Amino acid sequence: MSLEIYLILGAISFFTSMITAIFSVGGGMIMLASLGQFVGASALIPLHASVQLLNNISRVYVYKEHINFGILKTILWASFIGSLIAIFIFQNLDEYILTLIIGCSILFLTWVPINKFIKHGLANDLICGLLAGVAGIFIGANGPIVTAFMRLKNLSPESLVANHGLVMVFQHSIKITLFISVIGFSLLSYIPLIVFLGLMGYLGTKVGKRLINKIDFKLFQTVLKFLLSVLAILLILRAE
Repeated sequence: MSLEIYLILGAISFFTSMITAIFSVGGGMIMLASLGQFVGASALIPLHASVQLLNNISRVYVYKEHINFGILKTILWASFIGSLIAIFIFQNLDEYILTLIIGCSILFLTWVPINKFIKHGLANDLICGLLAGVAGIFIGANGPIVTAFMRLKNLSPESLVANHGLVMVFQHSIKITLFISVIGFSLLSYIPLIVFLGLMGYLGTKVGKRLINKIDFKLFQTVLKFLLSVLAILLILRAE
């Protein structure tokens, strides 16, 4: 990749980590859609997982005092099962189908109120983990699903960001392991990019923590939906 692409993606990593450190949602999908403009669908999910792993480690470290392992145990092991099932289906899909799935899923998660799809009988950690595990393999950005479930726990903004981040660290670690061991994907050529984006993400997380109570959520949602829609449409057009 050229220096210009590095700088563009570095700025995006800073911005997406900052907004996720504030709102616990949005950054992962923007990063996914942005990376999708430069890499193919088969490399997109594991590369995105690697970048987001570092970004979420930063978020967990910055908000470490708000971690509560007790509310996460079921989500974590259920997400492992969901990921394991999904990876064997993923490896049989071609690039065109994967690109369409990712682009359309970003549009769906952007415009459909996920909370309204979660009935009280289904609003449990087992369902959350299974859905997030499967979605993580197929569409990469499964953060909105986890956020929708965890918001039902009535956590403080800081606790939501911290515990959501820990779930994402676990899920991205599983994804990377499965893509390397089952699919045979190699991350070696992407390591400089991953490290650079991880450093930019850490800086964004630090800034986001300072701004967590200072940014209007409604304005953020409006801008986020517009940006994600444009990126998703560009991704879908690439598949044709």
